[in-house]
Amino acid sequence: MRILVDGQTLGSPDRHRGLGRYLISTLAAMLSLETPHRFAVATPGGVSTQDLPLILHDDALYSALDLASAKPRIAGEDLGPSQRLELALRRRLQADPVDLYWNPNPLATNVALPARTPDCAFVATVFDLIPLKFREAYLDRWPAEVARDYLRRLTTTLPGYDHLLAISWSTKADLIDYLGLPEARIDVVPLGVDACWFDPPADADLEAVRRRLSVPPDFLLYVGGFDFRKNMKRLVHAFGRFLAKHRRDVALVIVCSYDAAAHDRFTSFLRKERLHERVVLAGEVSDGDLRALYRLARALVFPSLYEGFGLPVLEAMACGTPVVAGAFSAIPEVLGDAGLYFDPYDVEDIADAIEGVFREQDRLRTAAGDAIRRARALTWGATARATLAAFERVVHAG
Repeated sequence: MRILVDGQTLGSPDRHRGLGRYLISTLAAMLSLETPHRFAVATPGGVSTQDLPLILHDDALYSALDLASAKPRIAGEDLGPSQRLELALRRRLQADPVDLYWNPNPLATNVALPARTPDCAFVATVFDLIPLKFREAYLDRWPAEVARDYLRRLTTTLPGYDHLLAISWSTKADLIDYLGLPEARIDVVPLGVDACWFDPPADADLEAVRRRLSVPPDFLLYVGGFDFRKNMKRLVHAFGRFLAKHRRDVALVIVCSYDAAAHDRFTSFLRKERLHERVVLAGEVSDGDLRALYRLARALVFPSLYEGFGLPVLEAMACGTPVVAGAFSAIPEVLGDAGLYFDPYDVEDIADAIEGVFREQDRLRTAAGDAIRRARALTWGATARATLAAFERVVHAG
């Protein structure tokens, strides 16, 4: 089977986010399997392989899209960057036919989508429908043109694909509810975690990370972002209530990327809440440092209102770190009975769950062992095998 992987994400900011981790890790795992399939990755230009797994360093794997020859049919017509990408991708599919085209990031409006090509199965992966589920916080605030493009992709383009992969049962249910797609056209293929997350660093390495990042001895960890659904303000309010009630010498360490404006806004909020000395903004950290922080933390607190999957929860589980999390969307699929839950809309319930981290230490230690065993079933190798199995079914059915 000849498979063309849409690699536009490798040249976008999503390369360093969950979507990029998914594409890079799944593709590397697929190439590691012994299969007769041939892969090519279509990219909009030269892609740096410096930070990619070694198996993705082969230049022959990549097929740079010919943007220079992507000219309009009508002389003088102006093509924007997205139209040039779409045309170049379509011509790539026509010039060198493949059996299957896979787009791992079809709802990103900076990813061009090609028109259907005869005798080629089209498959896409859907992470979530969060912009639609929380319209007032996302879709309704976007520029009108961007919102229309997102809805067109969701309601017109995706239903025309041969098959969809959802990263959770929660996302599959949303696709069925919002688009009316038949269940048989959607496979659930969970995300995974690399084997290195299960390996404990040396104590000396842990302490080196603690000193370098100025992390206090006792802390709760949050990994995520500042946007609405991540629910950061409720977490901070709940953390403040917990401290007011128990007077413990514990901090909240926040790992996420942010620009200067977001940092200033959040710091101002922390000062207003009088928690600026108890909350550490660690910023964006390397995977190695993140693994160390998980193991140093007393627990991961994950208050997200909605997740397509919840990769930080799985990473914490692999590290044996206790997890307390919101009970909605895909989180229970990932965590199962191996953690504590709370209502992420209820500040008091979040505060009670934080208290439970200290009150139910024996239970959480047992749950952490269960979490490691559960996480071992959710690897990128498993994701790759399930993805290829779906590809094979689609091509053979066609």
